[in-house]
Amino acid sequence: MKTLLGAPAGGESGSVSVVGWLPGGFSGTSVDIPQKLPATRTLHVSTAGGVSWELGFTQYGGTDKDGFPIAEAGYTLGPSSCKPGRTYPKTVDTGVSGPRLGEDSGLFRTGDEIYGALLLFADPAGHAGFSDFTSVDTTLYRNGAKVGSNNDPLFGGETCAVPAGDAAHRLTTSVKRSPKVARLSTGVDATWVFRSRKPPGTDTRLPASVPHFGIATGLGGTVPVGKKVTFPVTVEGSAAGGNLKSLRRASPSPSGPRSPTRRATHRKSPSSTRTSACERRQPLTAAGAPGKPPGRPRPRADRGEPPRRPAKPSTDLSPRRASS
Repeated sequence: MKTLLGAPAGGESGSVSVVGWLPGGFSGTSVDIPQKLPATRTLHVSTAGGVSWELGFTQYGGTDKDGFPIAEAGYTLGPSSCKPGRTYPKTVDTGVSGPRLGEDSGLFRTGDEIYGALLLFADPAGHAGFSDFTSVDTTLYRNGAKVGSNNDPLFGGETCAVPAGDAAHRLTTSVKRSPKVARLSTGVDATWVFRSRKPPGTDTRLPASVPHFGIATGLGGTVPVGKKVTFPVTVEGSAAGGNLKSLRRASPSPSGPRSPTRRATHRKSPSSTRTSACERRQPLTAAGAPGKPPGRPRPRADRGEPPRRPAKPSTDLSPRRASS
């Protein structure tokens, strides 16, 4: 596996971890070797016994008191199965990060609680990402009135309780991070508007869409000087494909310039969906069940990793001392 490691902040270090999963296996470990970024790491892996390989990338910001690197951002590359004699290129952490929607991510309503669980900082290849944040503000409105706010960056860690009846809802989130962590994508501001009422079942997906910017850059996050660069903008989620009515630039924020955004308009928004409060809930684990957020680093109010559902159980891929 030839893994190209980006350096969108410039001057940082990082590492790739790889864990092999044999059929029926339930645990694994890996030892990371930090290196200067951008870089290329070539991994020679076995193809015997039906093994699959799960890769992770970590970007470091300094060291702790014991001299071990401190993770400030990272991505999970998911499991891969390889065939003998072949090279599998992978690129991570280049270009502009942004929201992505997948089969198991989006906006949801469980009874009288609404919450988001999606990827706000996926890289252009769609890898799920985490990082240190400087600020998080997520707010839900019902029929124009504020229901509540929390500091969950839509990782599924907080819910907002709403009345059971049908109503118009607006969910907004604003998540910021330091240019020292990610120079190209220092923030994501997003708003979703939908109607919702208490569903008859348990977990119901709400209509939601996100734009994806397919910007190709070098490993340092740059493009050629003096040349015009074009890139595709696609829509994922409820407004994808024939459901997309229009795509336009959102109005600038009065507080100053922010990351580029687009607003998607649905042709049709499917209806789904105690009293005003946002409550903490257990984030989804790698297996999708309530519990501790998967991967690294340890959960904090200003840091998190979005839910994911790999083919194997979650694994701690953090750098560690080699045991004797």
